[in-house]
Amino acid sequence: IIFPKLIGEENTLLAVVVDTSGSISQSELTDFASEISGIIELASKTVVLTCDATVHDMVEMDKFSDVLSELQFKGRGGTDFRPAFEYLRNKGVTPECMIFLTDGFGSFPEISPPYEVFWCLTKEHLQEKHFPFGKCILLDDLGESN
Repeated sequence: IIFPKLIGEENTLLAVVVDTSGSISQSELTDFASEISGIIELASKTVVLTCDATVHDMVEMDKFSDVLSELQFKGRGGTDFRPAFEYLRNKGVTPECMIFLTDGFGSFPEISPPYEVFWCLTKEHLQEKHFPFGKCILLDDLGESN
């Protein structure tokens, strides 16, 4: 996956949502944090949300040290994807695109947002899910897109 309109653009906003529900292993959370470091390089501004059945945190990041110092994986409850989309809408945040790091098990919004959504899953989960909108990508493929 290549995000050509993000690279080199000024004032580009990218949203990354980390699924922190109980079905996500500690190993997957570590992988997600690692991917965020590469994703941050794609845009001039990146907001990272942590979410299980509710949004726990939204942090603006522009370098990897922000991931280490500011991002906390709160939650570990059930999974609902809708709060992340609602949270951005309520805050008036419209990103160029959203990358949702997840295992894909949760409740989806009924209507797709006005921006591209990439559902980034681990290989074990990619075959198991159908998404009502957006594109599914492998976690491994995301790392190669930088």
